[in-house]
Amino acid sequence: MEVANLTGNVSVMNGETYTHLHCVLGRTDYTALAGHLLSARLNGAGEVVILIMDKTVNYLMAGR
Repeated sequence: MEVANLTGNVSVMNGETYTHLHCVLGRTDYTALAGHLLSARLNGAGEVVILIMDKTVNYLMAGR
């Protein structure tokens, strides 16, 4: 599979680092999978750009 898109943010929830990532993966038959990325293993090479903000982002889940 190939990562076609990976977007999201790194924030703080309950004092711990929290990632909220959305991913689109392309298959060899040209179909795609999309959704939240919970875990992954990179095989080969990858390039990720992270923009640093000068403030802390605190993530709050509704209803919790």
